[in-house]
Amino acid sequence: MSNKEGATLPFIHMKNITTIFYIPKERISKGYVRMDKEESNHLVRVLRFKVNDRFIVTDGEGFKSWALLEKADNNYALSKLIDDDLPGLSPELPIDIDVAVGIIRPSRFENMVEMLVHLGVKKIIPLITTYSEIQNIKRVSSNDYHERLNRIAISGMKSSLRSYLPEVTEPVDIIDFLKKNEYKNIFFGEAEGLPNIGNSHIKDSRLLILIGPEGGFSHREIETICDYKGFPVNLGRTRLRTETAAVTMTVKIMNELRLI
Repeated sequence: MSNKEGATLPFIHMKNITTIFYIPKERISKGYVRMDKEESNHLVRVLRFKVNDRFIVTDGEGFKSWALLEKADNNYALSKLIDDDLPGLSPELPIDIDVAVGIIRPSRFENMVEMLVHLGVKKIIPLITTYSEIQNIKRVSSNDYHERLNRIAISGMKSSLRSYLPEVTEPVDIIDFLKKNEYKNIFFGEAEGLPNIGNSHIKDSRLLILIGPEGGFSHREIETICDYKGFPVNLGRTRLRTETAAVTMTVKIMNELRLI
């Protein structure tokens, strides 16, 4: 086996690629990867990697590389970066899809985050809306829960073999969010909306999907979305739960743009 420069590499045992490993850029230095306790435990104890096994790492910002395990320990694993051809990992979408969703019950929001990460979205925004229940807003707004959502996003990135980590933002009021962010393409779920989008409605390489909580958006919120040129989209014959609507809308847009 040879690297890109033609130098011969030692025999390296390689396991099937079912996941990649997330290593923040500050833990990648001078050709070595220093894994934290959580990733080290997953690598060595759970997946049973041993010295001279190799695996793929990413910093969540597009960098990806083979790494050769040199020190196997449940608490601290040290690996050397290898300059060798990578297998085909999941390519990022050619258009940035941000999904903003009215806050719902935390357990359901978590499942939605994981599915949206798998689909390739760029950013996930929890929205505080008129019909978001106050107890759910308090839970999702806590620092501990935000950290939990980030861990779910990391897990989804790794298992879907992406090299970019989607951002999960802090909760934000929907009206404030629309005022502070400029999107030329906004699509929202609406029973009276059109069944198809069409490429003619895509005016930029970045788009926003808006999905309401249980109960949908209020009349004022819909008026504000329309003021910002939001395009209403019908998602089918039946009423969908929030997390189902978010995934359905994302897949629908990806399909119409021929991204899947």
